[in-house]
Amino acid sequence: MSELKANLKHVLMPVRVILKRSESDNQWIKYNWSVIDVLPGSGNNNSMITRILDGDINNDEELFKVETEIDLHRAEAEAYVENLVSTDPSIYVILRPDAPDDTPSEYGIILDSVCLSPYIIQDYEDIGEDQIEKVALKGPIAKFLEDFVKNHFKPVEFKKRQRDKKHITDKVEEGKGDPRVRQIADVFRAPKKKN
Repeated sequence: MSELKANLKHVLMPVRVILKRSESDNQWIKYNWSVIDVLPGSGNNNSMITRILDGDINNDEELFKVETEIDLHRAEAEAYVENLVSTDPSIYVILRPDAPDDTPSEYGIILDSVCLSPYIIQDYEDIGEDQIEKVALKGPIAKFLEDFVKNHFKPVEFKKRQRDKKHITDKVEEGKGDPRVRQIADVFRAPKKKN
């Protein structure tokens, strides 16, 4: 794996997502999936869910891992700033259950993506079909994102717009309306009664 550089305009950061599967109390759902952590990855980008630890008799929870990448682009720098300055900086993990018409996956769920942009997550939440898990943004991933933002985020300076010196309203005849629209008579006249 090559070293990641925060000054590049497009970075694919390898990460490893640790998932937990536990039995559900819901009669319609067999398992509940949750994300335990997101760690720096190995870079092999094997997006298949792999079992790490089987549950024993007392503990019905099983642990899994998935290798993937976080896609960082300088055009999204404003969204990353929004995430970093929020009260709860997060890494967002999108899990997608198997659709009824798709060929079933091994565990009934796939990792769709891992994202650091709250703007993109808002689109997923609007659709409402995927499971979105939040993990605290900390450690080396947070440090790299801060460096990436320092290199690429350029705040736009606010400029108050100045009015034109010409005032079109000064050239309007009273009661004639817009001077660009041809008017025959007073536009504020009362309508005629029908007989």
